Amino acid sequence: MDKLPNSLRYNASRIMQRTNTFHVRPSGPDSGSQNSTFRFSLPARSLVDISSLQFVFDLEITGLATGAAWRNAKLPSAYKLIRSCKTYVGGQIASGGLSNHHDILYAALLRATASEDYCLSHLEGGFQELISNADEVGAANAAPAATTKSMHYVCTDFLGLFRSGMENCIIDTSLFGNLEVEFTMNNASCILKQFAGTGNDNGEIGNISFNVSHAEVHVSCITQISPIYNQILELKLNEKGSKIRLPYMDYVTTVVNGSTSNRIQVQSSCIDSLLFVPLGSSYDTTNNPQDPQANANSSRYTFNTGRTLANANAAQLYATVGSEQYPRAAIKNALDVAPITTASFWGASADSRSLLYQTLSAGAQSYSRLAFLTQNFIWNQPFSNSKESYKTKILSGIDTSGQSVDIVLAQSNLIPQNGFAFLACLNTAMLEFDTNTASVSIIH
Repeated sequence: MDKLPNSLRYNASRIMQRTNTFHVRPSGPDSGSQNSTFRFSLPARSLVDISSLQFVFDLEITGLATGAAWRNAKLPSAYKLIRSCKTYVGGQIASGGLSNHHDILYAALLRATASEDYCLSHLEGGFQELISNADEVGAANAAPAATTKSMHYVCTDFLGLFRSGMENCIIDTSLFGNLEVEFTMNNASCILKQFAGTGNDNGEIGNISFNVSHAEVHVSCITQISPIYNQILELKLNEKGSKIRLPYMDYVTTVVNGSTSNRIQVQSSCIDSLLFVPLGSSYDTTNNPQDPQANANSSRYTFNTGRTLANANAAQLYATVGSEQYPRAAIKNALDVAPITTASFWGASADSRSLLYQTLSAGAQSYSRLAFLTQNFIWNQPFSNSKESYKTKILSGIDTSGQSVDIVLAQSNLIPQNGFAFLACLNTAMLEFDTNTASVSIIH
């Protein structure tokens, strides 16, 4: 702008893109408790930047106890409170429809890609609990000051249609149809609970729960744009037989009994990667107290193989897709998984960072290889050679031509006794507008 002649600056400024933020209330009540669902209809006939969406709410944890037999809980990160995150385009479900474990998948991806600095720059989402035993109210491994604690949350990042393109995902709802998002809250298994003395007598720690109030979303929309956009769109619409496409991330998750061979079925245009973490037998129970001296995560997010540094080599891991095995030679040492996961997101670049080796003990943070085996075992097997797909949010992998495919996980000695296997596939899906029929298809 500064280099334009004064006579041209005014007209140039008139065609520059302008955005504004809209506050959207839920279709139903704006308050609820565990397992409540909130659905939001985003502005119609608008250019919506869905990647800018923020889920805002107040949280109150109840059921704490003071005194010698105290019960306490750590305010969880915002993503842990969201079990399901779905997006709908024109009434059709676009992403998140095959997952009721958004929180577990997000936890694994976050710990594989985030750093301490990232956590500290997202205090609005309560991310300090990932690197500290203290939350906004105080320490969680000591007697609380009151029987309740509360926090205002702003959740700013989600998986699915929100992660489309390198910078943003602008959806023209006048073209593709109305855009809706739906969040289903978790149960109390997402909360780290700790106690002293008889604070857990008769399962009382299971009484710790939470309530949500004042739920709304904030989203940016383009309120002024260059006429060039409308001209290009009109030309495209008049080009009969053409299609207007928007690729984006989708995901499929499942939890299965931890046997030697587990599978996940995927029907997708493109499977980008497979993610696996081990889960304990009590991962989904609400009465899951932890030792106050070992306070990293609730059992729902403790990815423990049961391996030690001494027997990490007594394990095996690989996956098969059709007749192809990944990796071609099976992994024989559990410690070999960490660099595979790190490289699948960042390659060997200086950007590479993660919390895979982090542990918390008695509130103190430290790093060790053992922490990867007992708390943060995350295997992400990519099916493409793109080293920065997650960073750029553009994925590519196995083209299945929309056919149903079984992905079989073969492992031994990587799931604790009576435990479970969590499997997730990151896929590329697509919104497609047909100029002949003026219809919208969602190609998974």
